[in-house]
Amino acid sequence: MRIIYFIQIILLLPLLNGQEWTQTYGVNHFEKGKSGMQTNDGGYIIVGETRQFEMSTSDLLLIKIDNQGNEEWQQVYGGPINYSNTGDEAYFVQQTIDGGYVIIGSTGYMSNGYYDFWMIKTDSYGNEIWNKTFGVDNNNSDHALSGHQTSDGGYILGGIMGFCNSWLIKTDDQGNEVWNKIFDLDECNRIQSVQQTSDGGYILLGRTTSISDGSYDVWLVKTDLNGDTVWTKTFGGNDTDSGYCVRQTADGGYVIVGNTNTFGSGNYDIWLIKTTSDGNLTWSSTIGGTESDRASSIRQTLDGGYIISGYTSSFGDGSSDAWIIKTDLNGNTSWTKTFGGTEYDRANSLSLTDDGGFFIVGETESFGNGGTDIWVINTYETLTVKGTYLYPETFRLYKNYPNPFNPITSLRYDLPEDGLVNITVYDMMGRVVKTLVNSTQTAGFKTIQWSATNDRNEPVSAGLYLYTIQAGEFRQTKKMVLLK
Repeated sequence: MRIIYFIQIILLLPLLNGQEWTQTYGVNHFEKGKSGMQTNDGGYIIVGETRQFEMSTSDLLLIKIDNQGNEEWQQVYGGPINYSNTGDEAYFVQQTIDGGYVIIGSTGYMSNGYYDFWMIKTDSYGNEIWNKTFGVDNNNSDHALSGHQTSDGGYILGGIMGFCNSWLIKTDDQGNEVWNKIFDLDECNRIQSVQQTSDGGYILLGRTTSISDGSYDVWLVKTDLNGDTVWTKTFGGNDTDSGYCVRQTADGGYVIVGNTNTFGSGNYDIWLIKTTSDGNLTWSSTIGGTESDRASSIRQTLDGGYIISGYTSSFGDGSSDAWIIKTDLNGNTSWTKTFGGTEYDRANSLSLTDDGGFFIVGETESFGNGGTDIWVINTYETLTVKGTYLYPETFRLYKNYPNPFNPITSLRYDLPEDGLVNITVYDMMGRVVKTLVNSTQTAGFKTIQWSATNDRNEPVSAGLYLYTIQAGEFRQTKKMVLLK
């Protein structure tokens, strides 16, 4: 494992109200940020790619930063420097239930073929615990484009096998294969995004030509917990349309973001699609200008609307700018914001933070230390619309999600004013199991997770539990079910 020391550059950009921070990480060659998320300690984890020299192949780069973007540590994973046309690619990083991290990507150095699926499990400091590769034969290029830890502690990986077949792999908590499914529809298809659904199955999104009306169509597939297909839907026209990210929504349906060359204002536009729980179209909308505009990820926000990340060549200051778009629950644009300079800049992932903000990971040629650098933006613009701060009007405790759960569930609550907040989990005998929050908090839309442990961080048994919020005079209790 090679250690590369990075120069980080701090920039402050004005928001509609207040400030946001943004940082770059890189040296005088090539780095790309691909994925990131907030960690349990309030900091962030970032995964990307790095090259030693302009013409060398890429390695995976994992960076841990604090809540202001200051680097705490970094690790590099990959093979020796070479000048072949294969390397290692990163697509996703997640903090796992044990406090470590899992990286999903593809490797050319360690593959059985041209590329193989690659999964790396690390401890909380990025030290490798194990890694697994999955590939077919020496002639195939197999790329894992999406994946995450599942509710049973194992992992799901989705991507493309060879040039035209989608591949879904389920593993146990040590990365050993439990089952795999190949989606061969006689023509080209690929899984771009996979998410576990509330019923324990999976929702897959990508593109296909095999059952489409045009060059490519958006492809949506629901499977059961064993990866067997429950239903399939396609969306598209007579030109190229692709799905990039799918999320299950609070109503049990799905929201899709992708790109369309069939509809919209010209060239590629961002395409937002909402479906029912059965995959039937509820509504769709396009967002973009006359040039190429593309999406990278989507999340549902606490007001029921959506936040989208990507990049735009139609708007902004350079050849392309990072772009975030806020919509209401019907897909109507509430506001948009570009980030960038005169060169090539883009956002590759977006995640929500505990304070209601966004954490954006991407790449920039406009800022940094030269070449392409990893670019991170932390913004609180979820709280601003037309210069006015929006806070909850009343106290509220929501139902936990998912419920039933194993082993992690999220508890959402609204605070209309600053104050002391206590959130405690009890068993059915009224005994304290875990104190999740006991501190003064600012007003806003809040989320806290419970990983089914007690105050001694010991796992608790399956069963029915109560969780109570006390904030000022407001007090409310709800039930949740832990399955094992």
